[in-house]
This record gives sequence, structure tokens and C-alpha cells, in this order.
Amino acid sequence: MAAFARRPKDDPRFREVPEGVSFELRLPSGVLAHCDCSFDAAESRRYRVHGREGFIDLDPAFSYRGLRLSVAKGGRKEEVKLTEVNHFASEMDHLSTCVLRKKEPLTPGEEGLADLRVIEAIERAAESGRAVKVGRG
Repeated sequence: MAAFARRPKDDPRFREVPEGVSFELRLPSGVLAHCDCSFDAAESRRYRVHGREGFIDLDPAFSYRGLRLSVAKGGRKEEVKLTEVNHFASEMDHLSTCVLRKKEPLTPGEEGLADLRVIEAIERAAESGRAVKVGRG
């Protein structure tokens, strides 16, 4: 993984956090993910996956309402109708069911820990200016 952070020295808002971070993940399968985020850019909430024959586009992707999913293949693009869901209620219902039935949640704590390992690797790569491997714990 390689990462770059932008931290303007003349802007007090970014004394403790970077203004923006760009990073590239190389997965064991060979898939590359190019990602960026910023606290000081025009809002964009897009998630796009490019494949050999087309792409999947979710724009906006990180909202609780109004998600729009498009799929393009062979030069044709169509929108897929998504059902609106109350994410918070669904998460609480699922976790309650898991506790009552002593079942493992769909997103166990290990998944959150794996997310933190990726975030730490992004930070190490941005600080060092070199590609780093994500630890497996």
C-alpha cells in the first residue's frame, strides 16, 4: 500500500489531522483500489468499481438516503433500483437478535480490527513516503 497525505502548514484546521489522504491498495488477488478523501474539497460521495467489461457506480455512495446504483456493461448503462433501509434500526435489530440467539453478527469485531489495521498502514505509508504491508495481526 502506498499513501500520501496533505497537511497545509498555514491552515490551523489541519494541525492534528491531514486535509486529505490518497492511497492505493494492492489486494492479494492483484486487484488495485485507488482511494482518496478530503476534509477541504467539494463533496463527492462516489464509489466506482471498474472491471474488464464495465463498471459499477454508486453515486452518492455514503449517504443514508438517495443512493443511486448504476451498472454499465458493453456500452450500456442501467440504473438499479435500491430499496431504502433505515440502517440504524437494521443494525440494532440485527445486533439484538445476535445477543438473544447467541449468534455471531454479520460484521464481527475482527472486521473492525482489520479496518483499523488498514488505517494504520495508510498512516505509516503516508508518514514514511514508502509502500507498506498491512499487518494481519
